[in-house]
Amino acid sequence: MLVLSAELDRITTAEGSREITDKLGCKLHIFLNKGHAAYLSKCFNRMVYDFFTEV
Repeated sequence: MLVLSAELDRITTAEGSREITDKLGCKLHIFLNKGHAAYLSKCFNRMVYDFFTEV
């Protein structure tokens, strides 16, 4: 499982994402200096693709 979060997101906070990953033991990436629309970042799709194509 992969959790993607954004440092400046006030809707789904980075702290909340940390709690989720701590409890589920999954991977976490926090986009620095990004808000709730972090999915518009150039590397977002690449991170998702890489996660699903990992061996």
